[in-house]
Amino acid sequence: MGIGRILYEMLEKELKDIGILNMNACIASPVGPSKYLSPDSIDFHLRMGFKEVGTFHKSGFKFGEWFDMMWMEKMIGEHTSSPKKIF
Repeated sequence: MGIGRILYEMLEKELKDIGILNMNACIASPVGPSKYLSPDSIDFHLRMGFKEVGTFHKSGFKFGEWFDMMWMEKMIGEHTSSPKKIF
């Protein structure tokens, strides 16, 4: 339905408006086939412009399974020598 995309676009705009420069996500990722988790969240973040920056292998455990934890980031602002003060 596109609700996630709409919410993320609104969040990114609000973060930019207050001077935030980076968006970060930590996403559980299935190590193999899982009935509890799919790679859909990773695919969504990639479509939203995020890039993978690191993976912690088999570092999350739930539902009796081990999961990788993937860190992703998206630069949403210009990194200057004098960034805007946030608060």
